[in-house]
Amino acid sequence: FWEDWQRECHMEYYDKGKVKQIDMNGLVKVHGGWTRANPKKGLTIKVDKYLPESSMNYKFFKDKNFTDFKSIVLRAAGNDWQFAHFRDALISQSLKFAHTDWVAYHECVVFLNGAYWGIYEVRELTNATYPENNYGVDNDSIDLVRGNDWAIEGTMTAYNTTHNFVAGNNMSVQANFDQAKAMIDLENAKRVESWIKEA
Repeated sequence: FWEDWQRECHMEYYDKGKVKQIDMNGLVKVHGGWTRANPKKGLTIKVDKYLPESSMNYKFFKDKNFTDFKSIVLRAAGNDWQFAHFRDALISQSLKFAHTDWVAYHECVVFLNGAYWGIYEVRELTNATYPENNYGVDNDSIDLVRGNDWAIEGTMTAYNTTHNFVAGNNMSVQANFDQAKAMIDLENAKRVESWIKEA
């Protein structure tokens, strides 16, 4: 389960009214970091671009206005999997009131190969499709960086250029600050900082 493999799969998705909304062939892989070691593992379900019938065209999340998904996560509550089973989702949902990015979710029940597998969360995947779905940004034109040293999508070039400029220049000099402001969405950064202080 530590290996980054993916396998072909067949997925059916039923809504709360028990109506089948998705019936597709696609790809599945184990999702997560250290939570891969848990008995209950998260799964990423992906559209197989080589199969014309592989499609997840459905409004999974009532608070989001898009329906064309390339992937979703069936999350097993992460590090909260054997405790409250909702804290991570609660924190994520509270971000939507902070005017910053947040990941939509809802609960589901998973059956794997016909066997009951438990309560999971259907989640948006935070990869290149997230800005495309939420903001209409072409996913080929972004750099998605995790931490400060890993580009999940794109490259580290723009991030490193921005980081090095801010770290290597005095931001009390107006010209330097103006240059940094042209590189960073300061309004978004202020909102995130404000939310962290209030939390």
